[in-house]
Amino acid sequence: MATNLDSKSNIGKLPYNLTGQTNKSDMVEENYVMYKRRWIGMFAICLLNISTGLVWLTFNAVPQISSNWLHTGWSDTNLSVILYFSGSIVASSFSGFVFEKFGIKKALMLGGIINIVGTWTRYFASFIESTEESNEARMAVVLIGQFVAATGQPFFLNAPPKYAAVWFSDSSRAIATTIGSLSSPIAAAIAMTVIPAINRDVNGEDMPMTVCLMVVLVYTVSTERLEICIIHDKN
Repeated sequence: MATNLDSKSNIGKLPYNLTGQTNKSDMVEENYVMYKRRWIGMFAICLLNISTGLVWLTFNAVPQISSNWLHTGWSDTNLSVILYFSGSIVASSFSGFVFEKFGIKKALMLGGIINIVGTWTRYFASFIESTEESNEARMAVVLIGQFVAATGQPFFLNAPPKYAAVWFSDSSRAIATTIGSLSSPIAAAIAMTVIPAINRDVNGEDMPMTVCLMVVLVYTVSTERLEICIIHDKN
């Protein structure tokens, strides 16, 4: 974070005289230190964006297999993506409020908790029996978990600009923001590559394992980000 190292007090002094000219001798020179750990924080935010992207595309990366596992058509499977977008839109404004009101640390902590709750909810759907005649229960639990996890996405997706503005100097702020923003399309590319590789069974027998892996990934990355936030207490 950019930290002011100047300990001199300038209380009662004006940096300009009565003619409006600046008094250079009375100007306080501000010196800032850029901590290397700021890149660790940005890397963790990228991991969070990648993890939430994998949750987003868990089912749509393998639509036929997902449809077989849920015993629904492709149009019903696509509801997981539609709900993810809807949840993200709903929570976007609220995430901005949390960033401004409570700071980066608490915003990322809240987003991580929400994401974990959503992914665990989806995992519980694996224990609900689903057939072609009775598929509503599993589908409902999956969609509820998908929507809950989606409301945590804006806390990660909107974090790079705010984090870069606080922790980076003018010379590196644009690069940091770009790196953070690229994590979302990278997540989509990873999801479209990794999830089909994991799901080999056409009938969706591997889908519970995929959902479980998403839970483990989100939980691991989120708690890692929380630990960094706790250690580095400044916003």
